[in-house]
Amino acid sequence: MLLLLLCCLPLVGCDGCRRTDDSDVTDKPPEPEIAVGILRTMPAHAESPVSYVKPGHWAAAYQDLKATRQDHRGALQTESLATDGRRLPVGKTEYSFLFSRPAALVKGQQKRFDLQLYVPHHSEQTQRGTLLQSSFASRQGSLFDGIQSRLNTMPAYQYYFVVLTSRPADFAYIGDDDWQRMRSDELSDSEQNIHYRLVAPSTEGVVPIPDSFLQWTSIAYVLWDDLSPETLTSDQQQALLDWVAWGGRVIVNGPASAASFRGTPLQTLLPIEAADSSELSGEQIAPLLQAWQVPDDSANASNGDTTATVVNQLASVDSMPGAGGAKRDGAREVDGTNDLVLERNTGRGNVVITRFDLTAGWLRKWPAASGFYNGALLRRPPRDFERLNFGVQTVFADGLQKQTRNPQLVSGLRILSRDMSFAGGTAAAIEDSRPTKTQESSWISGRFDPDVAGGVAAWNEKSGVSSVARNALQKAAGISIPPARFVARSLIWYLAILVPLNYIIFRLLGRLEWAWIAVPVIAAGGAIWIARQAQLDIGFARSRSELALLEIQGGHDRGHLTRYMALYNSLSTTYEADFDTREALLAPVSMSSTPTEAQQQIQFRTGFSSGVQVQGLNVPSNKTQLLHAEQMVSLGGVLSISDDETTLHNDTVMEFEDVSVVRRNDANELESAPLGPLQAGESVRLNFQSAGAAVALGTDIPEDSADLMRIVLSEHQLPAGEIRLIGRIASELPGCQITPQASQTQAQTVVHATLRYPPLPTARPDLRMRPEVQVEGEDFGLPAEQ
Repeated sequence: MLLLLLCCLPLVGCDGCRRTDDSDVTDKPPEPEIAVGILRTMPAHAESPVSYVKPGHWAAAYQDLKATRQDHRGALQTESLATDGRRLPVGKTEYSFLFSRPAALVKGQQKRFDLQLYVPHHSEQTQRGTLLQSSFASRQGSLFDGIQSRLNTMPAYQYYFVVLTSRPADFAYIGDDDWQRMRSDELSDSEQNIHYRLVAPSTEGVVPIPDSFLQWTSIAYVLWDDLSPETLTSDQQQALLDWVAWGGRVIVNGPASAASFRGTPLQTLLPIEAADSSELSGEQIAPLLQAWQVPDDSANASNGDTTATVVNQLASVDSMPGAGGAKRDGAREVDGTNDLVLERNTGRGNVVITRFDLTAGWLRKWPAASGFYNGALLRRPPRDFERLNFGVQTVFADGLQKQTRNPQLVSGLRILSRDMSFAGGTAAAIEDSRPTKTQESSWISGRFDPDVAGGVAAWNEKSGVSSVARNALQKAAGISIPPARFVARSLIWYLAILVPLNYIIFRLLGRLEWAWIAVPVIAAGGAIWIARQAQLDIGFARSRSELALLEIQGGHDRGHLTRYMALYNSLSTTYEADFDTREALLAPVSMSSTPTEAQQQIQFRTGFSSGVQVQGLNVPSNKTQLLHAEQMVSLGGVLSISDDETTLHNDTVMEFEDVSVVRRNDANELESAPLGPLQAGESVRLNFQSAGAAVALGTDIPEDSADLMRIVLSEHQLPAGEIRLIGRIASELPGCQITPQASQTQAQTVVHATLRYPPLPTARPDLRMRPEVQVEGEDFGLPAEQ
């Protein structure tokens, strides 16, 4: 019996093994050769699997890839799709984007790749979001499709609020605060006017935030807590500096991080010197609490805490962490903060620093903290609360009750080529329309359009700058018949050479019979000469026209260059654009107002060379294609004005022509200081004179440049305290090469610099606390309680 059992045992064991293997094969599907992970946009929240994208804004993203069977080299490709799988066209053009970057994969190793995106607007986004299709194109010719990532879309009035901290749990309380939304009790949660989407990126490894200002336009605020600036890469630090110069706003938790800014490029942002920490007492906090107290907070405090009770609790606190450091030039106290909150303008942007810790317990208990965040830290208009039939609506005060969805009150970022308002087809029409524009306030400027589909700083082909440039280029690239004078003059010269001159020359040579041989040679030469003289008008040559705007912020050493280009050719040609920097964007512009389906695909390539490459720009025969490109350029120095406004310093490497500096004096009168040419490295005295109703531009400026200079200067919308410079560069700025090259090129560049901005309006607390909502039972058809 024992021998029989021993003989059966191997059979049972083998059979068991075979059953287990069969089960494993059935339950575990084979891994794909290229595993493509879910695409995540930046800035990315550390704990959330959901990604958001703001249509009309360029974005940075990342995606994980893994080769499971062998090493692979190729490209990661991404494109935007509608929910039915259609490719999304760029604006009203017939082009769609395919974003591509190189990717090298080692078998078994997961690798993260950064990429760039642009999601155009389409009608389904609000309800269904956007699809992004990713794939891996191998060098061997194989295409491995990845998964489709669905991204939620952000409305025009919503922007990111990024918290850079290693302790996100300590800032969880601001996620429940109502300063980030204009709450209405009559709206569902999905309809609430949420202004800010809070994001706390992971600080382990490379922080998932964009490394170019051109992808920061959907970010409104950065709250900087306890990170060292060296946590960010040098490119991310430069992006932050550019973003602040164009209107980004930073809130610095002073005790946690001020000292770590010392010796870094970001030190220039701080309103105080980056010194070691100090100590504060509760008595120093009390004046701030009392100044920012909302009148009726004691009657509406739901948790029993009022400003008075918080002040009493702080009276016994002798020491708490504080941020030391003297005030820097240009810094000022935020109103009513007892020198504990300081701010400083950097270009258009604003940096606020607190000398107390923003995670302190007393701040969480204080019932007026929400209004303090809104008015003192975010530097927004005070709020009010209006009674509704079924609750309360949060609104802005100061006559801004109907502006709860105005992006200008959510983000301070402005880019002239994208945000300038437009009210007509020409610069003259724009000027004539200005008196009828919506009444401005100290918080809203009629110079900028609040109704752009993507909000402020969105890619915009309908802005005033874009419209003027488009109209000018359409004229420059148009086909026209040569004038009769040109035809008559050419015919007279041809006949004069063919008959009398031909006869006289060979008669003198004694070879009159050779005159007949010279006739076809003269005819061919005349045809070539006429063609070369008329080639732009009658379409015999490839041409490129460019009208550009270089926007500069005073004291900042980088500029934002926007190019509008028109490509024309007689035969169908496919163009390629090559930039010398990775910080460049390009998109086609439609010359039609009728939407169309995407029929052609443009490849937007990053990482294949030192700069961006855009391939597949196909221009049909005898057609013109307009392009809109933007890039960041180094100025080699800064443009600045002295504190007493008497001297202009051009420390850049650029030379400008037809320069004028414009301001308003204390009597609100428009003044200008015409300078003419301004050389690189030159400092000049400013002699301001009354400009009357409008600033006089130079007399020899081309018409297209003059129209663009007039609209971007917009002196009728120049507030007191702001100083602008207008000028031009006669030649094309380097940095963008279009191939094949055109035989005829013309380029003009307008320069606009804001040398000084006025201070922000006075910081003020809310008008009142949000009232408690008490709803009677009969309001819902229920019996009232007795």
